[in-house]
Amino acid sequence: MIHSILILSSTGVVLFHKSFTSASYNDISRSGTGRLTVSAPPSPTGHSFKTPTQLAGLFTAMLKFTSTKTSLSVSSISMSHLNVCIASNYLINSIVFCDANDTIEFGLIAAKELMFSFCRIFQLSQLSLTALQSEQFSSFSSSVLPTIINVCRVVIDKLLLNSKQINSVMLVNLSSSSSEGHLISSNDSESIFHSSQSSNSEIDRLSLLAFHRTLIQQSNELLNNNYINRITFKNWKSESIRLIRLISVRASLIICIKNDSQIDDNCRYEIEKCRLICEKVLLIAQNLQGNTRL
Repeated sequence: MIHSILILSSTGVVLFHKSFTSASYNDISRSGTGRLTVSAPPSPTGHSFKTPTQLAGLFTAMLKFTSTKTSLSVSSISMSHLNVCIASNYLINSIVFCDANDTIEFGLIAAKELMFSFCRIFQLSQLSLTALQSEQFSSFSSSVLPTIINVCRVVIDKLLLNSKQINSVMLVNLSSSSSEGHLISSNDSESIFHSSQSSNSEIDRLSLLAFHRTLIQQSNELLNNNYINRITFKNWKSESIRLIRLISVRASLIICIKNDSQIDDNCRYEIEKCRLICEKVLLIAQNLQGNTRL
């Protein structure tokens, strides 16, 4: 899970810093029922990140040194209990601290999305000022959660781009409206959180959504609310629809495949990676709502 976010100017000034409370340092473990459960172990480093200025000096020196000596920038640092992922441009450095069991790819995508979002919200004229203070950028706090959730969109689009046999990928949220990335609601509405499909795809998203809703309702009734984790539908042309439930976050991935018989190990790996990252991101979003501090 994400422990801390740090955004620095190119000169090492702390523009934005957000640490998450111990209640948000969550381990994901799977219980016997198949549900993901949440626990809150102590910070793996033995302390929370309470000194952003000290970290800023350390990372600025490291980034400048490696850039000068190698003409390359540091993108990630792996430690026994922690990953540090860095995205940089000529104005800012976006740094994400997350658990070692989170993939480097997840951390890098999160860092890049935070960097892009920060630069979109604050104008070039603001970021180019010589006298920068963190108070000028405190409003970015409200954009952190939607930006982290946007990682789902990135990995879904990447899955479609890298897998020629996939026609479309749809992430269906079972518990709330998908507007503005807010995923937690008291009602039981169903919505398409994100959908991506190839240019020649003729998939009707609304029909697929209705099919998904009916399937879930009927399976719950027939199986006495025992959850279906995965199900595949295939026709005589080997076209298939794969439904992958993300039980812990009340969501589903629906993947439409052109020719199921031609799916290779690399495509299966990409599908599984997409599932893991989407489930992790949505669980982080649930845990971070109402449990953050500046």
